[in-house]
Amino acid sequence: MNANTDEMRKVAAEINTLATNYLTKVDKMYQRISEMPTITMEWTGNQAERYASIVMNDKQSLVEIGNKIKQFAKMINDDANHIDTQVARVLQGEAND
Repeated sequence: MNANTDEMRKVAAEINTLATNYLTKVDKMYQRISEMPTITMEWTGNQAERYASIVMNDKQSLVEIGNKIKQFAKMINDDANHIDTQVARVLQGEAND
């Protein structure tokens, strides 16, 4: 088996960064939507308030996607660490033989 654990960690870090950026953008987008009917007054009235309320319910699903992606990045990093640990044990065992 051939595994480049340095590359695994690099990819995991990139995935984590992208997921963090995604979550930041989702948060900013929903913050802007929620402010439209009350703070920025870009769209006002009952329809605007109703829309902002309905849309905010969808935010949790998008946040959950970002969090799952971050968990996947952590798993890749943890796997790379586990592989390195196992390889070190095997090599240490061979050195003791």
